[in-house]
Amino acid sequence: MLATVYDDPFAFAPLARDVLRRHPVACNVPASFLDEILNDRRRPADGERWVLVLDGREPVAVGMWTPPWNLFLSPTMAEVDAVARALAAALAALPLPGLTGDEPLALAFLEAWTETTGQPTEVTLRERLYEITEPVPPGRVPQAVGAMRRAGEPDLDLLVAWLAAFHAEAMPDEPWDDGEALTRTRLLTRRLFLWEDGASARCLLGLTHPAVGVCRVGPVYTPPEHRGRGYAGALVSAATNLALRDAATVALYADLANPTSGPLYERIGYRPIGDAIMARFG
Repeated sequence: MLATVYDDPFAFAPLARDVLRRHPVACNVPASFLDEILNDRRRPADGERWVLVLDGREPVAVGMWTPPWNLFLSPTMAEVDAVARALAAALAALPLPGLTGDEPLALAFLEAWTETTGQPTEVTLRERLYEITEPVPPGRVPQAVGAMRRAGEPDLDLLVAWLAAFHAEAMPDEPWDDGEALTRTRLLTRRLFLWEDGASARCLLGLTHPAVGVCRVGPVYTPPEHRGRGYAGALVSAATNLALRDAATVALYADLANPTSGPLYERIGYRPIGDAIMARFG
């Protein structure tokens, strides 16, 4: 196994195409980031790195690191320990803060990372990956009062506050350095949505552009005072049907420690297809 690190996404993209197409749902995070760069919706971040693992001449895994966030690793059909050792050797010199990725390879990588660098690791979050390929029929979940609308510039302050609250609640170990800049970028891509009841926003949802035939829902956030009224289920259902106009599949992640989100997504019609973990280093 040989892992090669790239700093040029335009050079990396054609080499990674086979892996991204082989695992279009589980690889949607790097695929959507690449899509944004290649279509001029996002500039590469300073220090951004891409990694490709070859078994002989066959691409078998990909990774992406966008500082200051975690390294993201794809699934692999190759032998996970060999892939993990190749990745750890190639990435050991980088100041990676942590890892997010498909559970089998991610767990093997954590062991290889400690062996290679001496750094301890700690799993901080376990998630389940879901997908749906058919529109959500009317009545699948109780219809909440209100309707979905696309967020815009007048919503900026609300969006920044809610995205920060989501981050603090769901991913407290992940950095959140400039929420306003990130939110403005998302607004420019017109992929943030709100559920409104009357004239008041009740729930927030993000949606990626299609990449390798897949859109990804996330984040989904309802402030505590608005929970229990069906807003999240209604917004996810409406956004899913909107996304399926342009994509073959819609995907999302759910925190396994959250007793509400996974069952809700399954009632909507999402089906689980695998697990992922998040871990920190040092």
